[in-house]
Amino acid sequence: MILFEYFYYFLKKTAIVEPCYTISYYDFPETYLKSRKLELLRRKFFWHYLIIHFNKLGINKKEFVYLYSECLKNCKDIIRRIYEIQKRVPRLRYGGFPNPEIFYILVRKIRPKIVVETGVSFGITSSFILQAMEENGFRTLYSIDLPFQFATKEEVGMAVPKRLRHRWNLILGDSKIELPRLLKDLDSIDVFFHDSLLLMNI
Repeated sequence: MILFEYFYYFLKKTAIVEPCYTISYYDFPETYLKSRKLELLRRKFFWHYLIIHFNKLGINKKEFVYLYSECLKNCKDIIRRIYEIQKRVPRLRYGGFPNPEIFYILVRKIRPKIVVETGVSFGITSSFILQAMEENGFRTLYSIDLPFQFATKEEVGMAVPKRLRHRWNLILGDSKIELPRLLKDLDSIDVFFHDSLLLMNI
């Protein structure tokens, strides 16, 4: 990976937006490297990097590729919704660059019953988590979000399709207040995903 980074910065000849590492076909167009060959090389190395780390979690290459292909097939309506959001929302309000396929694969493998996340924005990662939970046939995703500069109150979770909302409990409010309340109400949780500005000891 270090060798690739040196190679990447050596070959990069044009000023570009900092590249994202989302690895499927719905990426934000302006994050592609202007050199298509270099872009494909970057993705190849990142794919290899992901497989190494998934191996540490007990997911071999064959299972990774299978779950990744299942993700793209079963999340088509979510991906179409992402395209729609990209057309409607100014780039400065997208927030960070998610890797939602990764969360889909992890949830499919771990098979959690209760997942809690802080930070939702447009709900891209939430949608992929919910799709994986739907396929597993397990319980609920609890999401907490305080509308910020990325998504307004009406826009929070707008990427989540109606077919998945029966597994979703969206709580609008400050995580510092709402998260302790939620944890008191739940007997236990299986996965916690921290993607907000929450700064506290839980």
